Amino acid sequence: MVANLVANYRLGAKWSAGARWNFRSGFPYTPIVGNAPNPEFPDFFLPVYGRLNGARARDYHRLDLRVE
Repeated sequence: MVANLVANYRLGAKWSAGARWNFRSGFPYTPIVGNAPNPEFPDFFLPVYGRLNGARARDYHRLDLRVE
């Protein structure tokens, strides 16, 4: 989910103010739950993945303020 709110306000003949707020829900991703030896390259490992899209990143929000 993505949400955006934008507001502008004229403070007088020469001044204005504005705000912008952005929110994004955490995107899904497939977590790495372990590792396994790589049979083709000794001393290297391959990731072991969990359930496809089994985890979500944290929600994100941002507020920008402006005065001109």
